[in-house]
Amino acid sequence: FDADVSQQTLRLDSATRRIDSLETENKILTETVAQQAEKLKKLETEKQQLAEAFSQQQKELEEVRNRIETYITGREQRKKELKEKRRLRRLRKKSSGQVEKSEPDSSDISQSIDISDIEGLPETLTMMTDT
Repeated sequence: FDADVSQQTLRLDSATRRIDSLETENKILTETVAQQAEKLKKLETEKQQLAEAFSQQQKELEEVRNRIETYITGREQRKKELKEKRRLRRLRKKSSGQVEKSEPDSSDISQSIDISDIEGLPETLTMMTDT
């Protein structure tokens, strides 16, 4: 009978140690899951912030594109107007008997785009490249 009790006591001790071990493992896993959940929450917050920043930059980029397009359209219109003025001037000179010199007009529009002419563009581009 004592041997049976002794053997059952050993089994009980072994089971108790196993339960303690499992409880410790469960506690560690629970802490790990909590840490991972916190990391996930931080990553989701960061993802949201990045998405908002990206969206804002997309809006700013679209505004810059629109300003450039407006500038180019205006520049092309000024070129057309200048060509028309030259044509009319040539016609007037021809009709009055004068011959026009082939010198460029001082009001000629340059072929390069000066971004400083576009309101706020240099600051916007600088701001966008800094971020």
